[in-house]
Amino acid sequence: YDREERYDYLSERTDSSFEETVLEYLYEGGYRLPDQAQARPADGVAAQPDFYYERDDGNGACVFVDGPAHEAAEVQARDDRASVELEERGYRVARITHARPLEQQIAEHSDIFGPPTQP
Repeated sequence: YDREERYDYLSERTDSSFEETVLEYLYEGGYRLPDQAQARPADGVAAQPDFYYERDDGNGACVFVDGPAHEAAEVQARDDRASVELEERGYRVARITHARPLEQQIAEHSDIFGPPTQP
């Protein structure tokens, strides 16, 4: 895939407008795009990250894009359990929330998204 084809492929698999917003931000900003969307990285873990990044050092990075529905206590508890299970299996987990500026959150996870490059 070239960058535009990957963006189109991923865009077709987003589940929410906020996921689309995050994906567009990454694309337009020249950040690394995910390798997969809506794919389960591990058998036996009840978690399906919105975006998945392969990494050279083994297990990949799971990125969850959390809109307003994730503010409910029971949803947060489920999200926390899934994050712990993935981290215990060696995955890097990041959560992008609608409640904070995207540029700040992307910068905090530069090990996943990389520095911006010219598209």
